[in-house]
Amino acid sequence: MDWRHSRSLRISFLLVLTLTALLGILPYFLSSDLVRDQLISAVQRDTERKLDIRGSAHMVLLPRPAVLIKNATLTEPKSDTVFAHADAIKVVFRLWPLISEGKAVVNSIEVEKPELTIIRHDDGTYNFEDLLQSKGKQIHLALDRFSFSDAQLAWQDDLVNENTAFKSAQS
Repeated sequence: MDWRHSRSLRISFLLVLTLTALLGILPYFLSSDLVRDQLISAVQRDTERKLDIRGSAHMVLLPRPAVLIKNATLTEPKSDTVFAHADAIKVVFRLWPLISEGKAVVNSIEVEKPELTIIRHDDGTYNFEDLLQSKGKQIHLALDRFSFSDAQLAWQDDLVNENTAFKSAQS
């Protein structure tokens, strides 16, 4: 069979190429307000924390399904006190659970310039323990990779009344 003369093969190839290009490019043209509103409501519902996204929020499908967020702030539960802030976040999902079960499973997270405040309360609990519980949450964590750059960490220990700040060294 000569590839140059097989019309059905050429049409199939062009169809696959066009669909792949549309899946890769189309999310950049969709409104980021829809993605932003969905993320904010999901975080509020699952964690009782407020997520404020001052930058853009996009969903991309290729090469892997991911959410790209710029300039985001997360508060403490039922409070306006800032728990974490990041200049950019990339959350990559596993493809197969998303297709087969419709379940969002986070595969990797990349964070640029995170600022995090960790508090150990008088009773020995931490201010992030509610994020580790999986009751009723629609997004599941199965991290293969977690990376960050230029991090700042503020540690407040109410049990021993001590505060410490850590900042990554810049070269």
